[in-house]
Amino acid sequence: ISREKIDLVRFRDSEGYNLTIFSEGKKLYRKSHLRDLYYLAFFDNLSFRSSCYKCRYATEKRCGDITLGDFWGLGKKREFNHDPKGNVSLVFVNSQKGNELIDSASSQLELVLRDLSEAVAGNRNLRLPSANIKSNKFRYDLQNRNSTISILRRYLFKRKIKALLIPIIEVLQKIKDVILRNNYA
Repeated sequence: ISREKIDLVRFRDSEGYNLTIFSEGKKLYRKSHLRDLYYLAFFDNLSFRSSCYKCRYATEKRCGDITLGDFWGLGKKREFNHDPKGNVSLVFVNSQKGNELIDSASSQLELVLRDLSEAVAGNRNLRLPSANIKSNKFRYDLQNRNSTISILRRYLFKRKIKALLIPIIEVLQKIKDVILRNNYA
């Protein structure tokens, strides 16, 4: 794929975390985060910039007007009685300007007030910077070796096997649950 021809890259779609690349409105590439090496390295915190591993902004105290992110762990501490229709975003309002921005868009948003502690508990990067003990060696190997693909495969081999086994394990668990339910019904 020629870089000059790419006009849109998406990391999510209605089916979940899929890396999709478009050119002139045509889909050129689409793979799940479990099957694309670049995306898998990202999910494994392996391919971040070195500054991400010592980020001074990885705290609940934010410097921007608003903070947007995923609301991981929503409903685990306190019941969430709304239909999220997919993923739910987290919005921190950090300033008066941020408050005005959210107020101006509120008619187009479904806003639900939640405890800050719930958001922080479910999102590690609101407490600590990203981490992967292999990241320094990974970056070194990328700079000093020829084949990016072989380096990614080597570093992500175990993670890729695990990622491929997860859907199988989930199906087996569902089968087990149905069998147990039928045996005790």
